Amino acid sequence: MRLPGKMIGDPMGDFDGDGILNGMDGCPTVDAAQPGGRSDQDHDGVPDICDPNPTIPGDCVALFDDFGDPALSPLWQYDGNPIEVIRNDPIFMNQPYLQFDAADDEVIYLDKLIDLDAVSARIYAQAGDNPAPGQHAIELYVDLTHSALGRADGEACAVESSNRNGMVEHVRTIDGAGTILASTPAPLNALRVGSGNTFTVEWGAAAAPNACSATKDPTDPMALYAVDAKVPPSGTFAIRGRGVGLFILAVVGWGHNCAAN
Repeated sequence: MRLPGKMIGDPMGDFDGDGILNGMDGCPTVDAAQPGGRSDQDHDGVPDICDPNPTIPGDCVALFDDFGDPALSPLWQYDGNPIEVIRNDPIFMNQPYLQFDAADDEVIYLDKLIDLDAVSARIYAQAGDNPAPGQHAIELYVDLTHSALGRADGEACAVESSNRNGMVEHVRTIDGAGTILASTPAPLNALRVGSGNTFTVEWGAAAAPNACSATKDPTDPMALYAVDAKVPPSGTFAIRGRGVGLFILAVVGWGHNCAAN
């Protein structure tokens, strides 16, 4: 399986260090050596651990960006303007990243329609500088659109903290207002003011189809288990932040219609 070159940042890189180049890796952020990392029941090239439909063939990696190559950089937008990719910065041992500060309520998005069934984002989040506890959130959308009132519509997986109570939530947003469809408690340091958290947020992953989850980075002692923002004019993949600084290290999306992307 080879990804369309225009939808992969660095096809010759190896983000997860498992010896499979990004351009050929069905799980480019998951080490194939981990348990179940090579199982592929439907033989479609996407291992079960990442496949949105592990027993139905036809899924593929439709999007992958580890920001190691400038190919996708101009497609990442905020309010219609490209966002700068940071490289050669020792903060993450010179691993490239997309930096995004959402002091209030902001959205960045990929300026291209892509048919995605599942997404996963590797993110380091620094909760705001406000000395008092407040509301902080990160939301992943695959279908963010303008509502009739010009606000946000779509479904998202969210990691949220309010007054130090952490939650992982499946949210539906209509006209900028969110309704919680499902929620799971997270540790009390979820997006805590003044703390830094490295985690992976997954939406519609194989482990929980059509659901949302956030998982902890065991190497980060501060990590956790894991409204009128400006939104793109048509349905796209988007990351929405509230009261956080985000360092986006990698984004991967799986779909069933790669030829059209």
